Amino acid sequence: MFQNILGYAREVNIIDPYFYIHKSCFKTLEQVAKYLGYFRGANPQNKGTINIHCSYCGHDSKQRIDEYNMEKWPSKLAGLKKYGHIIKIYVWDMSKIPDAHNRYLTTESVGIVIDAGFDIDDKTPTNISLLSNKLRQEKCEIFGGEHPESYPGLELKYFVTASRIEKK
Repeated sequence: MFQNILGYAREVNIIDPYFYIHKSCFKTLEQVAKYLGYFRGANPQNKGTINIHCSYCGHDSKQRIDEYNMEKWPSKLAGLKKYGHIIKIYVWDMSKIPDAHNRYLTTESVGIVIDAGFDIDDKTPTNISLLSNKLRQEKCEIFGGEHPESYPGLELKYFVTASRIEKK
């Protein structure tokens, strides 16, 4: 599925409050990295950007991410350097976003919503739907670009790359 959605894309946003790469979501991230720009070839100028937007704390405080597990994220991201993409993780306080529980994947031309989230688990049935272009554009306006923290209701808690963790 990811190959067809991501094959020509240059940028992808994964918006999932529970997309924690120290858990089962790492397999999904690896698939996204593998297929982003797949049909554009291996030219270094064709590499893309993967932006992950997850939540510091779910609606239930037991879902709160802890710094111990987050410390593992840069080394996990470094393991994906072979794909040549820029991977950025934004950890938000999403408690004021009305549909923060929904999980989305958007590119510059298509978007999908996945009911059960992006962790690869063959035992959990889920519905996958295409987003309308209007909803895809709305999500890209909120979470896309260089400064998504300017959206009202979003408070950036951490920014993570393969080289650093930055507490905001």
